[in-house]
This record gives sequence, C-alpha cells and structure tokens, in this order.
Amino acid sequence: MVTRRKFFKDIASGTAGLALLGGDPAGSFARVSAQQTSPVRRREVSLAGRRIKVVDVHAHCAIPEIADVVRGSSLAGSAQAQGTLVPGPGRLQYMDAQGIDVQALSI
Repeated sequence: MVTRRKFFKDIASGTAGLALLGGDPAGSFARVSAQQTSPVRRREVSLAGRRIKVVDVHAHCAIPEIADVVRGSSLAGSAQAQGTLVPGPGRLQYMDAQGIDVQALSI
C-alpha cells in the first residue's frame, strides 16, 4: 500500500528528476510549433525502474472561441489563442515530448 509519505517522496523525486534532466515546460511552449506534424517520440518518466504517470497540475490553455466573448474587456489580451496553448494536435505533441500524461486545465 502506498502511504502519503511515499507518494510525496515520489512526487518530489520526479520533480527533481525533471529539473535535472532539463524539463522546462514554461520555456518549451515557445519552441514547439502547433503546426508540427512529424510524430514525436513519447518521453517516459520512471522512478526506481517503474513507469509513472506524469500529471501537469499547472497548465495554461487558450480557447479560441473565448476571444470573441472577452473582446473589448480587460481580459482580451489574455485570450490570445496561439501555439501549444490551444488544445489540439500541437499540444498533444508537446505533452508527448515532455512526458506529460495528463494536464489539469481550467479557464
């Protein structure tokens, strides 16, 4: 049975591993193009030889349809839908390249 202590230890180890291996999700958004069509090899993350599921709990997204709703308001600048921020094939390729299995998104 996995204890809370082991769970947090594994999360901390995974985060440290991503940092040491150059996992830079914030800086990588600009480098990955949404128009990229070549298949990206899936990056797998493991701890102690076991594959773990990587959940990105702080992911930003942009929904193109929202731009019309917030036009002319103070939120208009934040509604720019571009690159890997838009849910679609480009975002999935970015997630595969970074080894992210699931993202928690919220507008």
